Amino acid sequence: ALYGPSVVGPCDSATYTSSVAQTAGTSYLWGCAGHQEGSDAACQALSDRLAGETGASVTLLPQDLAVMANPLAVYTVRVRVTGPTGLANTFSLGVSRSSFGVPLVSVFGASAFTSAETVSLEARGALSSCPSSAFGSPCAADYYSHQQLSTGPDCRMCSSVSSPGTLDAFAAAQYRSACAFGPLILYEWYKVLPGGERSLPAASTSPQLVLPPQPASGVPQSYLLVAYLASDTSASAEVPVSFTVTPAPLLARIRGGDRVFSPAVDTILDASSSSDPSSS
Repeated sequence: ALYGPSVVGPCDSATYTSSVAQTAGTSYLWGCAGHQEGSDAACQALSDRLAGETGASVTLLPQDLAVMANPLAVYTVRVRVTGPTGLANTFSLGVSRSSFGVPLVSVFGASAFTSAETVSLEARGALSSCPSSAFGSPCAADYYSHQQLSTGPDCRMCSSVSSPGTLDAFAAAQYRSACAFGPLILYEWYKVLPGGERSLPAASTSPQLVLPPQPASGVPQSYLLVAYLASDTSASAEVPVSFTVTPAPLLARIRGGDRVFSPAVDTILDASSSSDPSSS
């Protein structure tokens, strides 16, 4: 797999890492494999920037990602990993660039599970160093938004508030988020239904998505992770995630274990305790 943030703010760097660890004889070929709503020139510029990268991970700086000028464009960052024996595998991840700061979120976990396995995915988020609001400049560290003006938030120092209980509802909520608790990233996991509709699964507000064993299917299961700031829900990143479920291998059991039989006695092997995990 390829891990890294799918949505990046305009002043953030982004690190992308292959799940295949770097060992002697392993090579990595990075590039841009295409785009949706983007430009060929931008994809080529990304490929040119990545051409010199030979390690298991690569960090793209804000100036590297500046070619992704259209916030609706999704570019496919790709790495081809070739092992010491010559076997190769290609991993890819869709990446877009937001026009304002959003949480930098990566999803870790397998891309395939068997029908006997618990599905477990984990989101890891980091705060953006960019403006965290689509509507105006954010407040700096140790400041809170006292009120929302037409020109942006009215930022005031946390230390200037001696009695938080005297603040109005908006200012109090912003003060708690920015001063009392600090920036907080919240998560929601949605199951994507046929037609694109979303259905909120049971464990929806945790960075982890844990599902009981799922039935095997030839169609990938699709989910959408939405990560946003508690103090500014407009600063959200949407990360599509999909995985496949294959039938679990049969469990073969022969009663009695290893034995020595006499050639004068009938040999009986009993495998009646074998089972199909997918049917349980």
